[in-house]
Amino acid sequence: MLTKDDLKAISALFEQEFDKELHLLKSNSTQTKFAIDAVKNHLLDLWDEFKEEIKLIKKSLKNIEKDQKLVVNFFDDEYLKLDKRITQVETNLNLTVLN
Repeated sequence: MLTKDDLKAISALFEQEFDKELHLLKSNSTQTKFAIDAVKNHLLDLWDEFKEEIKLIKKSLKNIEKDQKLVVNFFDDEYLKLDKRITQVETNLNLTVLN
């Protein structure tokens, strides 16, 4: 049978081991929090870089669209001018219009 002193010794040993494990868990928890915060900050930095890249891509697309409109408008104008000249030539030469 265990005596009071034995029970106290077992209790003290249990408390000591429990405190060690609790301290270890707290330490691991703190390290995990730091790691999570580091990953979070890294992801936020990557997100900011991604948003900047998207802005640059959008700007480039706008420039391409402007250039495209300029080219299309130029060729539309040239086509209309050419069509007008052809119509005048056909009229002057009394040619039938081909569709």
